[in-house]
Amino acid sequence: MTRITKGMRGHWRAETRLAFADGSERLLQIITRKSNAPGIFSFAQVVKREHGGFSHVMYQDYAEKLGRSDKRCTEKAVTDFHATHDADAIMARAKAFYAEKGR
Repeated sequence: MTRITKGMRGHWRAETRLAFADGSERLLQIITRKSNAPGIFSFAQVVKREHGGFSHVMYQDYAEKLGRSDKRCTEKAVTDFHATHDADAIMARAKAFYAEKGR
């Protein structure tokens, strides 16, 4: 499921969360948002549900930069750029990452 929201600073953000089918507490997040540089960017990361929230351990959990665009951070630009990412292919790469680590 993808949610498109506007933050308190007026920046648009798209987020898709997909659960792993293995019954673990892991979720794949695909996020598109305003970049610190002009434009927008997308990334994917795996988080784990813990203690009523989510955790991500850098360099141990899956993370991937998906790309950036020089377009302004409008609802349409964020929605369109977010839609260009293949969630199934990203999930396959995340699963392969954990399979290689034996987790």
